[in-house]
Amino acid sequence: MKFLNLNVSFLSLSNMKKNVLLMLLFFPVTLFVYAQDKRLIQEALDNYFQGYIENDSVILKKSFELQHGHMKGVMKSQASQDSLWARNFDGVVRRWATKTPFTDVQKKKSYYKILSIDIVENKMAVAKIKIQLAERLFIDYLSLYKINGTWKIVNKIFVELPALNKN
Repeated sequence: MKFLNLNVSFLSLSNMKKNVLLMLLFFPVTLFVYAQDKRLIQEALDNYFQGYIENDSVILKKSFELQHGHMKGVMKSQASQDSLWARNFDGVVRRWATKTPFTDVQKKKSYYKILSIDIVENKMAVAKIKIQLAERLFIDYLSLYKINGTWKIVNKIFVELPALNKN
């Protein structure tokens, strides 16, 4: 009987009160899903960094969408003109896995820091990270999609910061 009374009283609430009540009921669920997605994105970013400094293609493949993902950058042409290039992540990961390994000293100087993560509809995200690789410092913008429940980096653009801005 109390259930019926509760139901009737809920129906008699104003629309604004109903909306506030529903928002309060579903807000914790939304926060939980956001926190879970943020943790999974951080895991993908951790795998990117660890895989890179360890030359480990198995770890790198956990982070990148190899078939359709791309890394893009700008380099100077021989005529000193900016030139955009793009590479498929499959080739990038293979190249990173066979590069000259970092020394222990270089590994100790390397780190990354998440500057921001923007998640949209629990389906896509953009992460901005600062990544120190031994003596080189980069800012990466990484686009991620949630594919079959797993966050994958599908696009990377980056810039290397000049030596004066490294502190």
